[in-house]
Amino acid sequence: MANPTSFLFLLSLTLLLLQSYLFRFANAEILNITTDKSALLALKAHVSSKDPHHVFISNWSSNTPICTWVGVSCGSKHLRVKALNLSYMDLVGTIPPHIGNLSFLVSLSIGNNSFHGSLPNELSRLYRLQFLDLSYNEFSGEIPPWMGLLNKLQTLFLCGNNFEGSIPQSLSNISSLQRINLAYNQLSGSIPSSMFKMPTLKQIVLLSNKLSGPITSIFFNASSLLQYIHLGDNELSGGLPTYMFDQLPNLQFLSVSRNHFSSVLPKIGNLTMLGSLFLYENNFEGTIPSSLLKCTQLEILDMWKNNFTGRLPPEIGNLTMLTFLNLAENKFESAIPSQVGSLQNLELFSIETNYFSGPIPYEIFNISTLQKVSMLSNNLSGDLPSNMGLFLPNLGFLSLGDNEISGTIPNFIVNASMLFILDLDSNSFSGSIPEAIGYLRFLEILNLRSNKLTISYSELRSIFSSLSSCKNLKFLILSNNHLNDVLPNSVGNLSTSLQILHLHDCNIKGNIPEEIGNLSSLIALTLSHNELGGPVPTTIGRLHKLQDEDMVGHVADFGIAKLLGDGVSLTQTMTLATIGYMAPEYGSEGLVSTRGDVYSYGILLMETFTRKKPTNDMFTGEMSLKCLVQESLALSVLEVVDSSLLSNENDYAAMEECLLSTMGLALRCCANSPEQRIGIENVLATLNKIKLKFLKDISGR
Repeated sequence: MANPTSFLFLLSLTLLLLQSYLFRFANAEILNITTDKSALLALKAHVSSKDPHHVFISNWSSNTPICTWVGVSCGSKHLRVKALNLSYMDLVGTIPPHIGNLSFLVSLSIGNNSFHGSLPNELSRLYRLQFLDLSYNEFSGEIPPWMGLLNKLQTLFLCGNNFEGSIPQSLSNISSLQRINLAYNQLSGSIPSSMFKMPTLKQIVLLSNKLSGPITSIFFNASSLLQYIHLGDNELSGGLPTYMFDQLPNLQFLSVSRNHFSSVLPKIGNLTMLGSLFLYENNFEGTIPSSLLKCTQLEILDMWKNNFTGRLPPEIGNLTMLTFLNLAENKFESAIPSQVGSLQNLELFSIETNYFSGPIPYEIFNISTLQKVSMLSNNLSGDLPSNMGLFLPNLGFLSLGDNEISGTIPNFIVNASMLFILDLDSNSFSGSIPEAIGYLRFLEILNLRSNKLTISYSELRSIFSSLSSCKNLKFLILSNNHLNDVLPNSVGNLSTSLQILHLHDCNIKGNIPEEIGNLSSLIALTLSHNELGGPVPTTIGRLHKLQDEDMVGHVADFGIAKLLGDGVSLTQTMTLATIGYMAPEYGSEGLVSTRGDVYSYGILLMETFTRKKPTNDMFTGEMSLKCLVQESLALSVLEVVDSSLLSNENDYAAMEECLLSTMGLALRCCANSPEQRIGIENVLATLNKIKLKFLKDISGR
């Protein structure tokens, strides 16, 4: 028995088709340029008054011929509207049904606006339409089945909208369709198996939807003209059909990235025109098929984040057109074949997070087109070639971290003058850093952490001075090496754009130089696990960004005892305490203790609930954040706390009591005498009691 729903759908579609043809012939005589004008004026009326490009305000006037209107083109024979192009006009509105009266319309393009709502059924009357671009608007609902009636349509762009539901089967009826783009919508369900069979189809883009299920049958008898297929960022599953590539002799671009595909790759060798293959973020497994290495026109091969295994075949060198080779996050092993050096057009080479071993072939460093090289997290060993950098004029990114590479850092690395990231983290490099490192003028990140570098005081002084030429330097990470000497004053010559400076576990001795306060952009500084002594320089207080993610100035002071240890002398003046968070004894007595950290924590509590920093301009002379809170407790704590905390009137009394208790605790933390301050363990216990009391009060109201 026939499905009633399917029957009703077919009947409705038939009636719509009949109406379309009746309209086409019965009204052929009465439709004219006046009809076209009325349709366009109806569109104008459906568009918001916001018309930033003055398309309608100054141009679409009933007093001027419509063939002179912006975006309107008329045919020379019938003087009817043939094309309407309102793309990139920043228009907001809906499409009126009157547009269906533009019966001579061949091209309709309104992409990159903010049209919304559903598409009127009357658009099915546009039987001459060949080009329809509704992309990057806010249309919603399902893609209407009547689109299958536009049997002269060659291009259909619906991408970047809010269409949902399944892809209508009726689209497969458009036998003239060459390009279809439904990307960036909310389409779901399976891909209709008939969709790829449209005889003239060359391009299909279904990127970034919610399409699911296997694709085992969709390529059977697919159009042999297909050149471009993008199925990425969906929920498709299963394997690629074994016959798939036999059906697509003209394929130039294929992306199935970000899906749930698995199994091994089928033979690909028949795709002699394939230029781009994107397989990343799936669960493909097995080895690289030998047939893939016969696709000599391949320029982009992205296999990132799968489960591929085995070795990288030497035949990879046959793909001499490659510009982009990404094999990262797989399970490849064995040595990197020297034939990679034959890829003289390569710009990106990434094999990070695999199991490659052995030395890096020196041939790779002779590829002058390279811009990014990442071999992070493998088992690579051996030395880097001494002339490395001589032939890398375009290299901007080099990451060799987390391997077993040894030897010295080649001096010629400074010839790779475009480098902005140099990451040699967690290897076994020895010796020093090339003193000419400052020639890397674009350097932003230098990470040499956890190596066996041995750098003397004079070398480090020269290196810091050299790095002062790197005006864009943001990250300098030298921790877990052997500096074994005093931190030179030239650390203050580093770029004022420096944000991260990690020098922990470096056996640094002596004092922290005052010049470190010149690094005004620092947000993270680690000097722990060294042999530092002496005073903490007052200039540390200038590093107001050494703080939390909100750039609130407290970390620079809070935790000083942890940095230097209890009882270390600080031969500073009283001005040190004006930084805002430091306890007064840091200046008057010169002693660091955990009681001082309690003081800083009290200031931090006040700041949290008042949203006022102790360094605020309002605090001058004798007035401070502590004084402000102290005075408010005598009057009304509600006058000083952040007003957004009091938005719920039902909890007003409970909130007031909670704030009084919290601010009282903060003041106990900030007692002038260290002996009178509450212990940090009691701070935690008191805060817990305040919290429990508050929860009890609001639950019982």
